[in-house]
Amino acid sequence: MEERFGAMADALLTAQGIITDAHSRCALIEELERSLTQAARKLQRNAEGDYRPDPDASRFPKWSREAETPSLRSRSSTINSIFEGWKLEAIAAHLSQKTIKEYQSVIVRFARFLGHDDPRRVSTSDVVRWKDKRLADGCSAKTVKDSDLSALKSVFGWAERNHASCRQALPRA
Repeated sequence: MEERFGAMADALLTAQGIITDAHSRCALIEELERSLTQAARKLQRNAEGDYRPDPDASRFPKWSREAETPSLRSRSSTINSIFEGWKLEAIAAHLSQKTIKEYQSVIVRFARFLGHDDPRRVSTSDVVRWKDKRLADGCSAKTVKDSDLSALKSVFGWAERNHASCRQALPRA
């Protein structure tokens, strides 16, 4: 299914500005396969003269940007507080102090670039603009990929995975 639907899933996520984890991406691929099979059946019925409403269409909820990240939208927090939550877990996992300091530096630079510290306002296009700026400023592609983007993925991914158990008003990101 990855071969048939992986690129389509990635295009959909990119078009909607959604950053997700591997498990959710896999679930999306499975749903794409299911939905496209249903669509093909509907087209076949249409080709045979059956134009009744699609009985499967009601299974799709109306798209809502608000539904995308409900706990991020409903909690007040800061990008820095997300980092601090990630940092506590990184220390407990014995991540090197060097990595923690590097990630903190990335998070501070990213928030400074954004001009705010509100994780609810961060979008995929913000990350892409920041990446492009870092490259334009002369940072190597390797640094941007292996340090900057890796830090954002790790810290915001941590917030996504831990939103329900956070005790310090840490949102999903």
